[in-house]
Amino acid sequence: MRFVFPSLARWRPVVACLFPVAFLAADFVFSPILIDTYIDNEQANITEVLRHGPMPLGNFRGHRLLVSVDDLAAPDFLANVSSAGKNALLVSVFQQSSEDEPVSPYLPGVLARGILARLDAVSPRDRVNIIQRLEHLYGEAPGQAYHVPVHIPAGQRHQLPLDSVIIVTLPATDTETALASGLRKAFLIANENSITNVIVPSLTLKWKNANNKNDTKPYRYFEILFNNITTPDNIDNIYISIYKSWPSIKIEELVTSINSKWKSASASEIAGVPLHHRSLRLLAAFLIPCLFMCTLRFQLSLKNTSLLSVIFCGAAYSFMDLFEKLTDGQGGWFKTLALLLGLGTLSLLFPEFSRLDPEKILRRRT
Repeated sequence: MRFVFPSLARWRPVVACLFPVAFLAADFVFSPILIDTYIDNEQANITEVLRHGPMPLGNFRGHRLLVSVDDLAAPDFLANVSSAGKNALLVSVFQQSSEDEPVSPYLPGVLARGILARLDAVSPRDRVNIIQRLEHLYGEAPGQAYHVPVHIPAGQRHQLPLDSVIIVTLPATDTETALASGLRKAFLIANENSITNVIVPSLTLKWKNANNKNDTKPYRYFEILFNNITTPDNIDNIYISIYKSWPSIKIEELVTSINSKWKSASASEIAGVPLHHRSLRLLAAFLIPCLFMCTLRFQLSLKNTSLLSVIFCGAAYSFMDLFEKLTDGQGGWFKTLALLLGLGTLSLLFPEFSRLDPEKILRRRT
């Protein structure tokens, strides 16, 4: 019995579908996130956090969100942060208002000063590097973020498990606009430098003399934080860090604000289809049945396969854009299923639309 290799025509459907399959596989390899946003815990429980360590809230725009309570004065500061990967801490510096100088220097906030003091004991060279970086910020506008790598010796890492400090520049007053810009840039820096764990303290919040009308209130701070978390290429952890030394009533206020903003922000993200790289992955996924059906109708070549792919992706993207506008403000599984059903119908019927000859249609009408 002699083996006969199948003809090229039998392999044509497989070959046509290889490109979108390969694209999906490559995208997932380079950005291994499936669902951008989902909920593990609807609320953070401060008692559980104090007892068991950081509490996961869920995923938000591809990041793993956790609430932690940390004490800068403790010998094991940040001991609850995951030991896998690189760690970065966000700190704030404030531009001092001065009538005598048109451009004012930046001075470190409370947390930044605490980190400098700890670095003086465990890694003096890194302390000098951060101070020099602060000196070079003279004249820079607020609302920026700057990455400073640190190199803690292995024997001292248990005292300060950090690989990077990200400096966020803020004005002395009216910090909200600069805070939003600085946070967004800080998350982009963390993604560019493959930071695995990003520790975000309460950068502009304070509990002493906190009744000034110009001070950022907790609910507003966490609204700005959630609004400016960017979607990463690789999944990482964001620790929303609360100061353990603050009064319990202030900690409760912070946790209440976190829970309120987490509820509204996650609901808004889940209202759509929270797939990572949603548009690209949906186009590639539904291009597979589209090209398979095309192989049953046409004699596909590289040229017309490319042309059909471009036309289908354009039509599918336009459909998704129109669908989002028509269903704005709606969410849930019904919206998701309706979108998938619409894309599935388009991919299966697209070969029939492609066979229509515009000249014949116009000739019949005339």
